[in-house]
Amino acid sequence: MKAKIQLVLLLILSSNYSYATKTLNIQTWKTKNHIPVYFVASPDVPIVDIAAVFHAGSAYDGKYFGLASLTNSALTTGAGKYTEENIANTLSKTAGSIGNSMSKDMGIVTLRSLTNPADLKKNLALFHAVLAQAHFPKKPFARLKAQQLQGIKHQQQSPGAIAAKTFSQLLYGNHPYAHSSLGNNETVRAITVKQAKQFYQQYYTADHLALVIVGALTPKNAKKISGQLTQGLRATGKPITIPTPIAPKQALSKTIRFPSQQTHILIGQLGITRNNPEYFPLIVGNFILGGGSFSSRLFDQVREKNGWVYGISSQFVRRQQAGPFLIQLQTRAEKSSQAKVMTLEVSQQFLKDGPTEDEVKLAKQFLMGHYPLSFSNNSAMLNNVVSLAFYHLPLNYFDTYLSHIQAVTAKKIKYAFQQQIAGKPRVTVMVGP
Repeated sequence: MKAKIQLVLLLILSSNYSYATKTLNIQTWKTKNHIPVYFVASPDVPIVDIAAVFHAGSAYDGKYFGLASLTNSALTTGAGKYTEENIANTLSKTAGSIGNSMSKDMGIVTLRSLTNPADLKKNLALFHAVLAQAHFPKKPFARLKAQQLQGIKHQQQSPGAIAAKTFSQLLYGNHPYAHSSLGNNETVRAITVKQAKQFYQQYYTADHLALVIVGALTPKNAKKISGQLTQGLRATGKPITIPTPIAPKQALSKTIRFPSQQTHILIGQLGITRNNPEYFPLIVGNFILGGGSFSSRLFDQVREKNGWVYGISSQFVRRQQAGPFLIQLQTRAEKSSQAKVMTLEVSQQFLKDGPTEDEVKLAKQFLMGHYPLSFSNNSAMLNNVVSLAFYHLPLNYFDTYLSHIQAVTAKKIKYAFQQQIAGKPRVTVMVGP
């Protein structure tokens, strides 16, 4: 298996692959009510994708954990003159779609529409109502609350979800990143329509918003649409910022007995923000350590050579404030101690010595070769520009990405990991039989 994977990788890397990627011509402006807009013309298909990105993730829940998630889910249950049924019927007739999603940092609402004038006009009117006039009818709200409670129940039956929740609580303590985005039974049951409306009025506002538009539009039409969608949006003043998390003062660990087939192990610590100056050496280094799946050191040492785990990986979770640096593995219960020890040995050796030049060369070639796939369609472009807009990355970020990757060296990776990761208190969670 490993030999076949390496052969395929070598064939890819030995080919004369062009690393040139599509340059995104990102145009920016601000609406009359000072909302930043990011526009990319994509004329090949008569479709437009729009994302309204709010500082309205679960980190803004306050004491009602799960409030941001429930509010985000309920946005399309009634808005302006539209009922939930009206919304569904309109989108069905126009072949449009409205989606919502959220993370610890963001609450996102998206629209996809054909660009023919008749359908686009209807979908834009509907989308504006969702952004500016959502009213949270009681019956759909109760249904969504029941679904969220069911999601919490499912989490309680999943060893992986239990491990992730426990890890966040140990790592972040009282910080807003500590709790699950879904909340818990007690807090979600207590959430009312009134509280959802208050959250919507406080965070789904002009001063918490960036608008991203990708599609077959002219800049003139995109500007007109951005003004239409943001007209009448409330402003509440200066946005509330998420506090800087403080790392635990000492190493923490917790073992939870659970009647599962596998033991889930999470090992990690406080990592970096999305704007960390060592970002590129860290992501290339992480690819070598555990992010590169079958080609990573952790997979090779713990999975291939010893067969102690079913899966193992590492990642930097990117957030507005410092997200975790995390190693995840799943193993047989009787091998959990050996797998954990070996994982720590491999990661500590990497921190001490850094990668080899050959590892860096292969990692850079792989990352650069796959980079064009990040812009293969409207949705992919939209997601990338959303990240750029929310984290205030420079407008030429995508144009300079490949040169930043190419500039990474083994020495820079070693330095970055020793500066950002080495020496920080570690959190370890084990959940299993």
